[in-house]
Amino acid sequence: MIRTLTISALVILTVTVAHCDADDPREFIATEAQLRIDADPDFDGPDPARIEALLADGLSREDAVQIALLGNPRLRAAFAELGVAEADLQQAGVYSNPSIETVVLWPPEGDTEIDVEVAWNIADLWRMPVRKRVARAEADRVMMTVLAELLNTAADARLAWDAAVSVAQIVSETADVLDAARSLLDRLRERFDYGFGSELTIERMTAEVAETELELAMAEAELTVALARMRRVLGMPTEVAVEPVGELPEAPADLPSGDTLTSIAVRERPEVRAADLGSSAAHLDLRLERRSTWQRVEIGPAYKRTTAGSELWGLVLEAELPIFDTNRAQRQRASAELSAAEEGARLARVLVREEVEAALEHLKLATHKERLVRERVIPAREHAHEFAQTHHMQMELSMLPVLETRRELADARRMHVEARRQVAEALVELEFAVGGRLP
Repeated sequence: MIRTLTISALVILTVTVAHCDADDPREFIATEAQLRIDADPDFDGPDPARIEALLADGLSREDAVQIALLGNPRLRAAFAELGVAEADLQQAGVYSNPSIETVVLWPPEGDTEIDVEVAWNIADLWRMPVRKRVARAEADRVMMTVLAELLNTAADARLAWDAAVSVAQIVSETADVLDAARSLLDRLRERFDYGFGSELTIERMTAEVAETELELAMAEAELTVALARMRRVLGMPTEVAVEPVGELPEAPADLPSGDTLTSIAVRERPEVRAADLGSSAAHLDLRLERRSTWQRVEIGPAYKRTTAGSELWGLVLEAELPIFDTNRAQRQRASAELSAAEEGARLARVLVREEVEAALEHLKLATHKERLVRERVIPAREHAHEFAQTHHMQMELSMLPVLETRRELADARRMHVEARRQVAEALVELEFAVGGRLP
């Protein structure tokens, strides 16, 4: 009876595994992604059918973000870190395996002598609760790090799409300018054949056409590079045709104050929350090291049958005495890591505040530049070009002012495209700085 109870207690003790009832980190990240960027990550890998459907009517800005969450390689690698953290969390709740030691002796006379000892490290009893909390904090930190990578991927996708769309607009503008320049050159040649104009004007216009052809070739090459970068960010193969469609976003009419945006960023940025969780994990790790002075204290049942045939039951206790190694160095290391983690958490808040301030100023400057070019520069260039054309047709001006004002107007329009891209880039920067979406 005693033997049966002892074995049963041993079995119950050694198969106990701590259970983690934490929420699924993937569900948390998916919910946050929907709230912050209105997109759904897929943790199982890219879905070709879904990607094909998103590309069917051209690639919009929202589609680019969604496809990036499905196929971006760096984000896929970050998703894999969730599995590593989950495995570490599960392992933290597992008791050490018991040890068994058996000695069998065959004397010349009498019965066989048998010694059996089964021991379990009871140091797990005071170390495991803290060890599980350390692993839980680390798993939550990894979850926040993955969320930060997801938001960074979404921002990269938007920037890549904005760059491709703006360069495509520049290509279109340059192509229109080239068509107009070639048409003008043809008219000048026709007029020259009838005795009007000069050879100098034709040569200057020929050079103008050649320079515009070079500008178009450079813009098309830049578009090819922009599309290649966008494919990389989206995790798409090079053979897949991508055609961005849509307009660049405009800055919102009203923005909250800088203090409001900063407070939102400090509260919502996953990097800040990850730094705080890293600090909590370091604090718990220090507690764990303080409980690890006695790292091996084994206790369990012991059984012995003597050569005389008698049976003895008892307990075995074995411990590693902390005489030379008292775990002092590990406690010092954990204390230093805690100090570093706390400083890192403070630094994360400083950096977030700086990023919000910088992004807000970039957006204000880009918005002012776009408005200035749209409302003052382009209308003035258009008026100057129309004036030059009108007075040239009335034989009051030479062709030179027409050529100069036409190029200045083309440059102003390209400047406006670039200004709109800078507005979109600053908007992405500010959205990322506050944690995904402007209030």
